[in-house]
Amino acid sequence: ILFNPFVRAWRYVPQYFLNSVWKHMDPLAAGNYYRPLFLLWVRVNYAAFGNRPFGWHADVLLLHLIATGLVYLTIRKMTGRPNIAWMTSLIFGLHPIHHEAVAWISGSTESLFAITFLAAFLAYLRSRESAKTVWMAVSCGFYAVSLLCKETAIIFPALVFAYSWIAERPEDSHETPLFAKRVKQGAVAIASYIPIALVYLVARNKVLSGLGHSISNVSFSTWLLTLPSVLLFYVKQWLWPVHFSINYDVFYQQTLNPRHVILPAAIVGALACIIWIFRNRLSSREVGYAAVWIILPLLPALDYVVFKSDELVHDRYFYVPSIGAALLIALLIEKAGKSRRLVFGTPAPVIAITFGLTIVLAMSAARATSFWVDGYAFFSHAHQIAPLNPIPVNNLSVELIERGEIDQAQA
Repeated sequence: ILFNPFVRAWRYVPQYFLNSVWKHMDPLAAGNYYRPLFLLWVRVNYAAFGNRPFGWHADVLLLHLIATGLVYLTIRKMTGRPNIAWMTSLIFGLHPIHHEAVAWISGSTESLFAITFLAAFLAYLRSRESAKTVWMAVSCGFYAVSLLCKETAIIFPALVFAYSWIAERPEDSHETPLFAKRVKQGAVAIASYIPIALVYLVARNKVLSGLGHSISNVSFSTWLLTLPSVLLFYVKQWLWPVHFSINYDVFYQQTLNPRHVILPAAIVGALACIIWIFRNRLSSREVGYAAVWIILPLLPALDYVVFKSDELVHDRYFYVPSIGAALLIALLIEKAGKSRRLVFGTPAPVIAITFGLTIVLAMSAARATSFWVDGYAFFSHAHQIAPLNPIPVNNLSVELIERGEIDQAQA
């Protein structure tokens, strides 16, 4: 933002739609990020606030609050359960895994994408109830906007199909599922989105000279061996919200390493099995919704060959998938908090558990964002969290040079 000339004048706006988002940094580099509406949002903020950070941060926080509100509306519409909806949105809104999306202005692409993505899905849900043509048009419009905010939105048709498949499942386990009927209904549901996705892919291919460009030249076996540690990273960050940073020591694995391949695979597999075994006790339909919202939005982030080898994971990639994770936690809380004693129409244990979790998440979020106060604090903390990652090391040395601490910088 500070050194990007293209966000300082309105005449450059057409360029946002003709170049990658980082074109100003390296005009000759092959880009992987086509996000013109994010750049337009940056331009609007620059026109309003210039280099004054308060307005920028207020806007980013507002985006996160809007996304949190839309999570509530979406979960309530999907499940028809207000208690589950407010618990899910509260957990989503406060979880410190969102520190990048809220504290980092450039990370606002996550909340911009989430808002338009959720709006498109809400409109789709409304189209299932009434005024189908109108609401589908609204949904398609938000889907197109979401694609121009972040490429992850490409999975939206798959999400709609999966939701339709789960929603149309017979309630009675003895009723014969009409497989062909469910496939047809899912195909009809996504038919309007496919042309939009194709137009976007054509435009992206032309602007970026390809749909994507591999930065790390790794084999499929290396990708597969790395997958367990990447998945475990997101599980750990969600369930143990303590140590957050901009970089982490998660690297490519080329051998069947017990610590970085076998153990992570066993933990993730065991967790998936536990969820599957207990799905009926929590409500199998809602668990299905949660799984879909976790897995599908996370898939693009698992194509980590387009990332630098020392940036295979980032907390911000779990922004939208955390909706599904928060829904799972809300279902667990409701199950654990069964009671006849009600407070504001909600079982008292549910209120108590959620209140305690709120305190923990709020304190952790405050700590996670506190390190963004300046470069020295930021990269010192990042180096402590990821001592093997070269990015915090190099940036911390630059901060030390600027502070005149040459010997420490050299070390």
